[in-house]
Amino acid sequence: MIERILLPLDGSELSDRAIPIVSAIAKGERAQVLLVRAVPGEPAHDAEVAAAGQHLEARRKALATAGVETKTRIVRGEAAASVLEAAASFDPSLIVLATHGQTGEKRWIRGSVAERILERSRFPLLLTNPFALAGARKFEKILVPLDGSSDAASVLPLVEDVARLFDAEVTLFHGFEVPEGDAAAEARRLLEHHRRSLSGVKAKIATASGPVAASILDLVEREKVDLLALTTHGRSGTSRWLYGSVADIVLHHAPVCMLVKRTAIG
Repeated sequence: MIERILLPLDGSELSDRAIPIVSAIAKGERAQVLLVRAVPGEPAHDAEVAAAGQHLEARRKALATAGVETKTRIVRGEAAASVLEAAASFDPSLIVLATHGQTGEKRWIRGSVAERILERSRFPLLLTNPFALAGARKFEKILVPLDGSSDAASVLPLVEDVARLFDAEVTLFHGFEVPEGDAAAEARRLLEHHRRSLSGVKAKIATASGPVAASILDLVEREKVDLLALTTHGRSGTSRWLYGSVADIVLHHAPVCMLVKRTAIG
């Protein structure tokens, strides 16, 4: 169950595009929302603090009008570290983070602030590509790559919540570089087991042979997937995540929103 949602904003119109989907999730789950804005810590930036407060308050009022319980918080310091500090005290069920925001040094894109939060967060993240959202307030098709491990499957309860909320169809996927022996049949059996475990959710399974990352990205395009959900597990970067370099490729090249749950931080 999604009870608390943390939404960092950077003041840009692009990061604000995550608000409609946050509103939809919060209303459906009756979740509380915390809007966070990070600003530099020097006193010389007090004018920026005031502007940030006005921006957050305007968004809070809009969400409150929609029936969403919302609070705001301004944090001082480096953006990624400040957001993670706010998350530690708020204990969110989900952090919703725009992957593209302001231009220049303050942009929030994969490889910058969003990347650092993704690497360090112990909370699930919904990475919203504002160019993919285009005002959308729901997800219709969710793709979940699974590698056969219990770690990978640990994202499924969260997927189930989101799918039920939006009445979305879920596709459970396993890819093979080169299928060997009974591996393909065993993968389909496990996928079918997970499909049946999804309560009240429309779900199907899919497998493919060949480069796994390419298979995932191809399925995203072919099935018109609008949310890609995957579990990552690793230490300090992307090289040891699910499928090794596969998650790295998918996270940086998938053109859709992504629901990401990490299973190891360190």
